[in-house]
Amino acid sequence: MAGNTVPIILERLDTSSEGCWEWQGGVNSNGYGVVSLEGKMWYTHRLVWSVFIGPIPEGMFVRHRCDNKLCSKPSHLELGTPRDNRLDYTNRQLPKERARRAEEILELRRASTQGSK
Repeated sequence: MAGNTVPIILERLDTSSEGCWEWQGGVNSNGYGVVSLEGKMWYTHRLVWSVFIGPIPEGMFVRHRCDNKLCSKPSHLELGTPRDNRLDYTNRQLPKERARRAEEILELRRASTQGSK
């Protein structure tokens, strides 16, 4: 990668917070930051890992510890296997799905209670 990669990355990251460094550039349809560099499209969190931490081993994922798809703060990223990545997704989705189902059940109960009066 060219020596001007770091300035390109840093000018589009909001590093003003002590929390996440959110990408302020392009975003793909899945909500991940993306940038074109030297003719290649990169996920910004993978580019940051490559530049600031080192090479990404083949077949490995760069995962967000903070669950923020726009975050590229190196300390919020970690390597993992495809299985780790799927488990992350499942563990995030299950509580949301359970909450949605619980709300649906409550709505059905309210509707049936009101209908029986």
